[in-house]
Amino acid sequence: MQWVIDEDIREMLAEQGEVFTVELTRICTSGGCSCMDTYYPVLRAGLPDQPEYYLTGQASGYTIHYPRVLQLIDANQPAQVKKAGRWSYGEFDVENVRVL
Repeated sequence: MQWVIDEDIREMLAEQGEVFTVELTRICTSGGCSCMDTYYPVLRAGLPDQPEYYLTGQASGYTIHYPRVLQLIDANQPAQVKKAGRWSYGEFDVENVRVL
């Protein structure tokens, strides 16, 4: 999987290291008494806790470990790490990916 890191966050990432892991954070979506699990990709500094479940990619001098179950939504575009938007669950968003 190809990765791209937005230029405007590279300095912020450099302060945290050179190795990052994409983790899938579970959030409950829907209303009432039912809950449907949705997994949201979040980038954090460091190595994965269980590396056997991860693949590795490179972007702009950074190493990115990502879950084996992650795939590109649009195969013609790379996965993209961006500054988190207003409704995000982490400091950085990971776009153009989904869970198999």
